[in-house]
Amino acid sequence: MRVFEDQFKVTPQKLGSGAYGQVHMAFNKDTGQQLACKIVDLRALKNKAIRESEDQQSRHFKENAFPHTGNRLLVIRAFKEALQKKIQEKLDVYSREARILERLCHPNIISIEKVIESSDTIYLFQELVTAGDLFSYIQYKGGKLDDIEAAVIVRQILMALGYLHQREIVHRDLKPDNILMTSLADGCRVVLTDFGCARLVRPTVERMSTLIGTFDYSAPEMLKSKQGYTKAVDLWSLGCVAAVLLTGDIPFKNSLTADSTNLSRERELEKLEADMNWNKIGQRARDFVRRLLVFDEANRIDVKQALNHNWFTNPAHRIEFEALYQRAIRSWKARTHKGSLIIKLSSLMKIPEQCNEPTQTLCSDGYSRVDSGQSYATRDIPYQTRNSPTLSVSQEYELGGGHSASMSTTLSDPELPPHCWVGYADTSPPRHLHTNQDRDFLGPDTQESI
Repeated sequence: MRVFEDQFKVTPQKLGSGAYGQVHMAFNKDTGQQLACKIVDLRALKNKAIRESEDQQSRHFKENAFPHTGNRLLVIRAFKEALQKKIQEKLDVYSREARILERLCHPNIISIEKVIESSDTIYLFQELVTAGDLFSYIQYKGGKLDDIEAAVIVRQILMALGYLHQREIVHRDLKPDNILMTSLADGCRVVLTDFGCARLVRPTVERMSTLIGTFDYSAPEMLKSKQGYTKAVDLWSLGCVAAVLLTGDIPFKNSLTADSTNLSRERELEKLEADMNWNKIGQRARDFVRRLLVFDEANRIDVKQALNHNWFTNPAHRIEFEALYQRAIRSWKARTHKGSLIIKLSSLMKIPEQCNEPTQTLCSDGYSRVDSGQSYATRDIPYQTRNSPTLSVSQEYELGGGHSASMSTTLSDPELPPHCWVGYADTSPPRHLHTNQDRDFLGPDTQESI
């Protein structure tokens, strides 16, 4: 594409593919820096939405008689408006993350170089992270880490969260799959990625209510969304990540419904306590996890308190931890570009004209996935499992399991398989740290994200 060919070169080397696009190796012509370029096919996204809308419209007309042409046209118009809204919500997932990442510059947060948006395609040029995600790193290390190794990683994640929370940004989907490793060596730089669920917390909105993220790592108040939640949800998720690092297993599983969450999680927390003692985990690490996995968010420590916890600040390790951190980030270079990183070539909302009569469409469903064995489906979350009055009746509920793919979900794509990253081809067996399948759930934000 001429708009970026003077600055970037996209190579034929494909790093991965997903439902709506591909990731290619790229580089900056001026600096020689290797990058990943994610190419999102918006035509496939729109065509799938059109096909689903036409199927729903066809079923509706079969189940309901409309003798008057006027009534039929009203229904067709309603379906068309719903289609426009659905497409816009899907496009918002991409543009929201780009807008958030554009304003961020931190060694522990994925960096974007440029985003080019046209009516048919999004090109995202971003930092290339080559050593896989934290989940695979744990497996590489034998299933769990010792206290010091875990502390070095958790501290870097906290540095990223501190930067985000100071800028009133909440991630809302913190988990090992969204934490990338720049190397398999001890003490490497850790990078937080996948900001598709993130949002800017506006001063006028103290609490959020959108059901979003991954169930197994979600704070209890997120599933009790009548009361809403705050940035504290990121600290609960970090507690889950720390527990995974120390024990090799996720502390909370199968917590699908809000009604059963607290009771089941209290039992699992008791099991975690016993497990951490059995594994001879140090007292400081155990106390850190306990202070994060607190059901009452008012009593949960915040980022500043977490960074000052004696797991990191005790006299025996404080100076060493800071020295390790400075070594980890010494090769990182801050982005020097000033101004907007997002170039919009035309309106993204232009869609093909939908037929007035229900017809069968032959539109493509997008690109094939890297891993043919990947289990992946979407369905509606039953209404009784949600308590938030702000949620729509239908919520996408994504199910992922099986082998990892080699595609990044840095620009969060709800149609891509989970457990993914850029530039790392995973050919390992299915992940066994989780004894259940990941449950990713995504609902539209009730307020404008940015």
